[in-house]
Amino acid sequence: MTGIRAAACLTMLLAMTACGGDGDGDEGGGSASDQPDCESVWVEGELLPEDYDGCKEPEDVVADSKTTDCADGSTIATWDDRFYATLGEEVQAVEGDIASDAKYDTFTAACKG
Repeated sequence: MTGIRAAACLTMLLAMTACGGDGDGDEGGGSASDQPDCESVWVEGELLPEDYDGCKEPEDVVADSKTTDCADGSTIATWDDRFYATLGEEVQAVEGDIASDAKYDTFTAACKG
């Protein structure tokens, strides 16, 4: 896949996820007081909880974290345009913006099948 085509596909995937798309993606739920602190959940190399349903930023603001259902039934989540993981698996971090990260592009392509 060419770089331009990959970037276009990733942009479309992120746009669908951000807007709820076709029901494939979702934003974290619950009130901020019910959510763990994002910085304690999104730690590179640590496991993202299987029951992850969002997190809160400082001042009890619900974070803009997103989830996407994968073809194999698993779910991936992202936060802060820097972190991503399959629920229950190791958190990965990117250098720079997630939309231009080749490893994240491969990760989401595998998710979609």
